[in-house]
Parts: sequence; structure tokens; C-alpha cells
Amino acid sequence: MSTINDRFKEIRQDHGLSQEELGIKIGLSKSGISNIENGTRNVTNKHIKLLCSAFPINEEWLRNGTEPKTIATPSSIMQNLKKEFGLDEFAYNLVYEYLQLEPKQRDAVRNFFYNVVNKKPEAQIQNSLKNQKNNDNFWESCTTEEAEAAYIKNHSKSAQKTISNVLNTTEDITDIDNKVYKIVNQ
Repeated sequence: MSTINDRFKEIRQDHGLSQEELGIKIGLSKSGISNIENGTRNVTNKHIKLLCSAFPINEEWLRNGTEPKTIATPSSIMQNLKKEFGLDEFAYNLVYEYLQLEPKQRDAVRNFFYNVVNKKPEAQIQNSLKNQKNNDNFWESCTTEEAEAAYIKNHSKSAQKTISNVLNTTEDITDIDNKVYKIVNQ
């Protein structure tokens, strides 16, 4: 039967950490970790809380050996996906960020993905954009490319108006500055 000290060591080994690395994660020295693992130091409630907050460990398992060993967290599930499918950092982050999106945003990303995979022609995207322009549900039903094209088109007109307004305002300010200069220097 394993002891709490043995289980403590098992957690470190399961996560591929050195004693020093585990110590950094939970705020103990390397010698402190070593003393716990070899049984010369007791595992305190503080150590248990620190370890369970740093890793998805079932506190009952750590204290008493009662299964299951781990608890499922979004992070642990992602780590299992990464391991099972051999995901690199980019693929891991892509999946993680996708899962963080709101359902409507996921739909847009999914539609974009399928358009890229199916190589939807640009003309077809533009026609779809024109047909849906007046649709109240446009933003909910469009692909990312369609939304991006509409955004750019909309904002380029808005930007042109803003630039025009700024130039007009600048001209007005210049006129006012000139008038004040004349009055002050009379």
C-alpha cells in the first residue's frame, strides 16, 4: 500500500518534473520535496492544497489512495487531447482558442474552415455576401471571409468619411487660429 509521500512523488513523476521544478510550482525547496518523497518530512494540509491546485489531482486520492487519481478539468482534458493526438503547440492553441469561442463565433470559424477545405470560389463568396447583405441574420449566418469582407467594405467608407471630417475640422481650426492671430497682433 502506498503512502501519501509515495503518491506525492508519483504526481511529480507523472508530470515529468524534477524535484526542483515541482518545488518551484508549489513553493517548496528541492530539499523539501526530497524530504517529503523519502518520508523524512510529513505532507501537510498546505502541501496537499498546493499540489491539488497546481495539478488536477483528486485530493482524496492524494490523502488516502482512493480512486480516481485525477479529476477532469478543461486543462487536463486538453492535455490528454494533446498527448493522444500528438498536437504541437500551434494545434493545441488552435483547439483551445476555438473552444473558448461563443457558439456563434464557432459557427463562423467552422464555416470558414469548410470554405477553405472545400475551396469555395471567391466569386461565390462575393455573391453570397451580396445576397445576404440585407438579411437581418447576416452576421449569424456568414462565413468569416464574408464577415471580414463586409467589415472592410463598411469601415473603408467610414474611414473615408472620418478622414474628410478631420480634414474639414483641421481647416476650420486653421481658419480660427489665423483669425485669433490677427486679432492678437493688431
